[in-house]
Parts: sequence; C-alpha cells; structure tokens
Amino acid sequence: MRELKEGTGYDVYVVSFLRAVAEGLRAGLNPATVVKNLKDSPEMGKFRDILNTIYAYSLLGVPIKDAFKIASERILDFSSKVSLISLADMIEIGSLTPETVESLAEQVDAQIRIRRNYNAKIRVLLYAPYIGIILALVASILLGNAMFTLISHQSYSFAYGPLSSATVVLPKSLYVISISALFNSFLAGLLVGKIGYGKTAAGFTHAAVLVVITAVLVIISLHISLIPSISPSSTSL
Repeated sequence: MRELKEGTGYDVYVVSFLRAVAEGLRAGLNPATVVKNLKDSPEMGKFRDILNTIYAYSLLGVPIKDAFKIASERILDFSSKVSLISLADMIEIGSLTPETVESLAEQVDAQIRIRRNYNAKIRVLLYAPYIGIILALVASILLGNAMFTLISHQSYSFAYGPLSSATVVLPKSLYVISISALFNSFLAGLLVGKIGYGKTAAGFTHAAVLVVITAVLVIISLHISLIPSISPSSTSL
C-alpha cells in the first residue's frame, strides 16, 4: 500500500507542470530550465520528488529526454507516466511546441475529470459488500441458531427418526457457515479495492476490516436466540 501511495496521485500536478512547460516554451525557456524553476515549488506537491530526480540526472549529464523517461519509472499513474514519456519523445523528434504540450495537458485533465465522475458514481458500490456480508451472515447464523435452539428443546419430538441427527449436524453447519463467511469477507474486501481503486492490492485494508466485522458478528450472533428458552418438561405437555 505504501508503494502504491508513493507511485500514484501525480496526475493533478502533472497537468500543472505541462502547462508550465507550455508557458515556458512561449517565453523561450527550455524544459530543463522549467524543471529547475519548479523543482522546489509548493504548487508541484509530491511531484517535486520527480522533478528533483529529473534535475539531478540532468546535472549528471544525462539528456533531459532520458531524464524524463528514467523519472517516469517511479510513477504508477498511467496518465502521468505517459505524459513524461510523451515529453521525452517530443524532445527527441523535435515536436515540442507550446500547442502540443498544452494539448497533452488538456488530455490528462480530461482523464482526471472522467475518473472523478466515475469514482462518484461507483462510491455507493463500495458499501455494497459491507451491507451484503452483514445481512447474509446475520440471517444465516440467526436462522441456524434458532433452528438448533428449537430442536434441542424439542427433545421428545426429535429423539427418533432422521431428524434425530439434526442436533449434531446443525452446529457443524453453523461452523462451516462462519468459516466461509470469513473467507467471503476477505474476497469482498479485495473486490472493493478493485472496484474503487482499480488495484486488488488496495483492498487489503477493506478485507481486514470486513474480516474483523464478520468475526465479531459471528460471535455475537451465536449468542443471540430468536426462540425463547423452553424447558423440555413444558414441551411434553
């Protein structure tokens, strides 16, 4: 998760950087000078680390186009990575103009808006696994526990016949349901990470939370009975 956070979240700053490069080109500045001027700017946020990497490689004599490509390897965001590689390609083929850089910035900005709209629409889906796991688990455990309580107190009715084994089978069934619920909770957490963040690894936190919630609900549900306590003597009357 730490590596994911360090490698993402650059898109907004890359848009600002691309527009700064476009303005610098209009003012007659080359990309290396723009990088030097922006590497310590607070407006660049966490992207300053990438700019400092580019600047450090340029001081070592590495061509600026190669410095962009090297720095892009630290970025996991697709749009930001492609933007730096595109800048390097523009420099290499001589097509680096204010218009092309501005167009690249507009494309990244449009992708950011699309992603925000997508996240706003799927936000409700992030809570669906939580609600589904809780409802399914509580219903299954409470129903099984109620059936077991009813059967265990109807000792005379279920003493013979096929139903006599129900008092043995039901506790085992509740145990299997509890174990499978923990496993399903873990998978549901990974699903939340995939839906919400596009990466399965981002769902481990949700998976841990769901497993803990499930374990607590299992313990609580096993001690809740929907059937009032009935003595065997009263049932035989």
